[in-house]
Amino acid sequence: MSPSPSTRSLILLCSLLLAPFGSLPATPVINEIHYNNDVNYIANEFVELHNPGPGPAINLSGWKLTGGVEFTFPENSSLEAGDYVVVAENPTVLRAEFPGLPRDLPVLGPYAGGLSGAGETIDLVDPSGERVDRVSFDVDFPWPIAADGEGSSMELINPSLDNNLGSSWRSSNTNGNLASPTPGMANSAFSALAPPNIRQVEHTPRQPTSDEDTIITSKVTDPDGISEVTLSYTLILPGRYVPAFLAKPHSQLLNNPTGPRQANPAYLRNWSTIPMRDDGLGNDAEAGDNIFTATLPATLYQNRTLIRYRITVSDTAGTSVTAPFFDDESLNFACFIYDGIPDYVTTTRTYPAESVLNTLPAYHLLTTQSDYDQCVAYDSNQIPRNNYDARSAFNWSGTFVYNGTAYDNIGYRLRQRNARYSNRGKRSFRFRFNRGHYVQFHDMWGNAYPTRWRTLNSHKMHARGGTNFGLYESANSILWKTTGTPSPNTHWFHFRVIKNSEEAPDQHHGDFYGLLLGMQDYDGRFLKSHDLEEGNLYKLKSGLTEGLDVIRYHAPRGARDGTDYENIIFNLRPNRSDSWLRQHVDWESWYHYHAIVDAVRHYDVQPNTSEHLKNRAYYFRPDRSRLGLLQVLPWDSDTSWGPNWNGGEDFCKYAMGNRPEFNKEYRNVVREIRDLVWQPDQINGLVDMLQDRVISFHQADRLRWTGAPASAGSQNDGDIRLRSRDMKMFAFTGGNWTGGDSGTMAPNSRDSGTSGREGRDAYLDELGADPAIPDTPAITDLSEDDHPANGLRFMSSDFSDSSGSFAAMEYRIAEHAPYRRGDNAPFPFEWSASWESGELKAFTSEIRPPASAVRGGRTYRARVRHMDNTGRWSHWSAPVQFVASAPYASDHQQGLVISEIMYNPTGPDDLEYLEIHNIGSSTLDLTDVRFTKGIDFDFASGSTIEPGAYLLIVRNLAAFEERYGTNLPVAGEYQYEDEGRLENDGERIKLALGAFPLHDFVYDNNPPWPEGADARGFALELAHTSDNAVNNPLDPLGHGIPSNWRLGGSPGTSGSKPFDGPDPLSDDDNDGLPAFLEHALGSDDNDPSSGPDLISAGHDEGFLTFSFQRHLAAHDVQYRVEISRDLLTWSSETTLLAETGRNDGTSWVTYRSDLRSDETTTLFMRLRATMVPPLP
Repeated sequence: MSPSPSTRSLILLCSLLLAPFGSLPATPVINEIHYNNDVNYIANEFVELHNPGPGPAINLSGWKLTGGVEFTFPENSSLEAGDYVVVAENPTVLRAEFPGLPRDLPVLGPYAGGLSGAGETIDLVDPSGERVDRVSFDVDFPWPIAADGEGSSMELINPSLDNNLGSSWRSSNTNGNLASPTPGMANSAFSALAPPNIRQVEHTPRQPTSDEDTIITSKVTDPDGISEVTLSYTLILPGRYVPAFLAKPHSQLLNNPTGPRQANPAYLRNWSTIPMRDDGLGNDAEAGDNIFTATLPATLYQNRTLIRYRITVSDTAGTSVTAPFFDDESLNFACFIYDGIPDYVTTTRTYPAESVLNTLPAYHLLTTQSDYDQCVAYDSNQIPRNNYDARSAFNWSGTFVYNGTAYDNIGYRLRQRNARYSNRGKRSFRFRFNRGHYVQFHDMWGNAYPTRWRTLNSHKMHARGGTNFGLYESANSILWKTTGTPSPNTHWFHFRVIKNSEEAPDQHHGDFYGLLLGMQDYDGRFLKSHDLEEGNLYKLKSGLTEGLDVIRYHAPRGARDGTDYENIIFNLRPNRSDSWLRQHVDWESWYHYHAIVDAVRHYDVQPNTSEHLKNRAYYFRPDRSRLGLLQVLPWDSDTSWGPNWNGGEDFCKYAMGNRPEFNKEYRNVVREIRDLVWQPDQINGLVDMLQDRVISFHQADRLRWTGAPASAGSQNDGDIRLRSRDMKMFAFTGGNWTGGDSGTMAPNSRDSGTSGREGRDAYLDELGADPAIPDTPAITDLSEDDHPANGLRFMSSDFSDSSGSFAAMEYRIAEHAPYRRGDNAPFPFEWSASWESGELKAFTSEIRPPASAVRGGRTYRARVRHMDNTGRWSHWSAPVQFVASAPYASDHQQGLVISEIMYNPTGPDDLEYLEIHNIGSSTLDLTDVRFTKGIDFDFASGSTIEPGAYLLIVRNLAAFEERYGTNLPVAGEYQYEDEGRLENDGERIKLALGAFPLHDFVYDNNPPWPEGADARGFALELAHTSDNAVNNPLDPLGHGIPSNWRLGGSPGTSGSKPFDGPDPLSDDDNDGLPAFLEHALGSDDNDPSSGPDLISAGHDEGFLTFSFQRHLAAHDVQYRVEISRDLLTWSSETTLLAETGRNDGTSWVTYRSDLRSDETTTLFMRLRATMVPPLP
């Protein structure tokens, strides 16, 4: 170690020479994007580039579009000033769809990949890899909204604008009316005088109370300068709701249900306008920061008031813009003033908001009394059941409030066919939200669903047999999803309707509506949320036999005319051959779907095309077949668990009939579900879990509706505990229920048969019975003591079958944590295996599961089963139950490091990579080693890493090898999707052995982390490790300590160059700097002129700064900048301000003192360079 000389504070005089410059050559801009056509199967999406000029033509040869799409411009591609070039999803289709395209317009493509309808990033990269342009667009304000599926594109208003700002774009339009895209031509949205950019519109608090001011802000910029920013607002008081559109009268709704509604003239009345200012006064945080502010004082409003507002900006050139923009159907921004949910007071008791009402999410609907009354139709105006268009019309307008956000001017109506108007109690509502404002709902445990919802279906939870409280559909949804059938998600919610001025006048009137069940809808978002491929999706309705009448999502490559749907309902019959059935139906999927149908007795279907063509959805999974493979998905299972309609025979079951092979396969699935799911600890736990989730709220809900006057709506529901008891009886004891002896059911499925006499478990045993199956095997536990995750071993008994020979076997492990009353949390089903061996074709008497199969401290069950040569599976064995412990992982934790992170390369994101390095002395087995945070990657089973070796995990192998060569040790590619990329603004990285964390840390792109790794050509390179286990057991080697990292970039090799001189204190060039310090600074100890200028000091706003040159490859140096007042006592009260990487292997580093200096204080700063061991 050699300390640097202490330096007094210095004042450095720097001069800056500004050279005059002329016009820079124009660069191409991404000018128009058509990413989500209104007809999915027409491949007319495109990206348009424009050369705004002036200047010569731009040679695009070798340029690339990367990100959402991948395309390399061919040789001799050029773009003249003022011209356009279009890169199309399908050039032939594009020309056919836009016959007016100029004949000489270059239409290139097709590109690889696809543009996402949920937002996307597109990069334009030149041949050197430099990013020339980037657009990261979204689908909500300030980005064009109608471009997402309304048939228009998003067009840049003016090529001089920042095209990575949403308000620089508009949906293609003609005078404010949506219009077709304009590929290869001037944008329809083009304006020579570009309007101001407006974005980041916010109001705070997010949901103000009635005694809090509402502060509204927006960021506004314009190259011509801002002339004026104004806020227009109107206050909608409780009980005085003003819809933007008038509901059609009943007769008009019946006669013209699909026609537009009349705009409400009252919507435009009573708006006020006030200025927004950027002067730093009042609630404006900072003058001149382009964030304009207006304040609405609390004296203007009361609790339950809706504030609607718009913002208008004018620039000094005379152009103006109002937000929201013309294509936003919400028409305005909105804010809901709310003091919180009050306690619910009844004549017998009070239900506190905190402990009862707030246990479920609250959804508010603001609407008029007249619209609400016409919709629920207690007394009149009920829409006939066969007037589908009138019943489907969102005739009524309102504001929906959830989680502090007001979704204004949404539509609502009732749903259900037969039970829509039954009784005078609750109704099942359906809400539709505006494009660009879909809602992020949460499941019953508060977890965000994978996608936002365009519509919300609610259920009043009353069906044949009485009120079921949503237990049936919630349980069924969980059972279907658990066993592999995508099913609409469900959750309960607390519904409140504001239609009068009084919030709670009495027990039966006011805002409190009570308990409803929310259900996910079938649409394209359903497919994405359940990880389904893009295939046609139909929601069946009684009597509607044309596919285009019931299609909910039209896949890009799906049948265009509904023939896939019609093929099933008209042709799936018993007279079809086995091969025809397998060509058109995904039977494995149907077996799992229908096994739950049989288990819960959800039988309200029949194989006809009239009244019983309902209660399910058809999804056609893409397949080699032109029409795809049918998967039947569930719907409307509110009559089940005892109460019943019909016999449960759909078209698939009808066509399957008694075919031996199909029935054998079906019985295999029934047996497995019976073994693993339909067991008391699983089913009773499910029922108890659901009851516990809602029971406290249910008691308040009962009192809202029981004994209520007819005008308020009334129904008597009974006690949820009695319904839960019934469900358990149905499952395991038996009983009698409404419709339980329907003659269309098989005799043993009826209440008078096995099901009613002994329970549904006994019925499933009969349904799955097959005398020819193999004998049930036994499993033996041979694991090491304490069951460490990498020390598990199990043995199967011998195969035994009186009628067949061995064909396959399978082992499984699943967590076992049965629900306990009062847990009020989800529990794992044994069906959901933590590890499965898959089918083993050779008899395997012993098996060692991977460490990833279990987590330490949890209880598991291991089982085995056998299959014979006829394809019959045995029952699963009785389980071996054990508590797992953590794996033996010390060698991996101490020897395996993440040594390099390239998280934001210059050029495309495809050049991202991570590097691991074995710094230990023994070879490490990478089986079960995986990245689970940051990226998703599992090392191949059996792969190893030698001492001192490196392995790379890359985002895109082809792009990586094009940049770095083909001879580097690449272990594989990680998930090549946006959600799998390394985040540019920092992210959590986790490397695990099985489920046991080896290293778990967070990197950042801000100091004290090296900034040069953020799109400046460098990677983060690990220079040191630290003994950090005491401070953070999840980060034992200190990966999360910024000072352990350097700027670097040496994938697959070491970037370290340690000091190699004979004496670190020698000074061969006599410049006063020891050899080791010159090594640390990256200077030459044989050149006296190379060192002294590499350390400097200065001032920054009253603080002393210290700068020095760092040798990036000096991994054997620990750098520490210290401060002192007296040259005797030194401390590390300094902060890294910046580090700028250079191309010569060094960086320039600046620290600032944490102590303020003044005229009476002398401060000293120094650099301490300490020799430390570099990584092996």
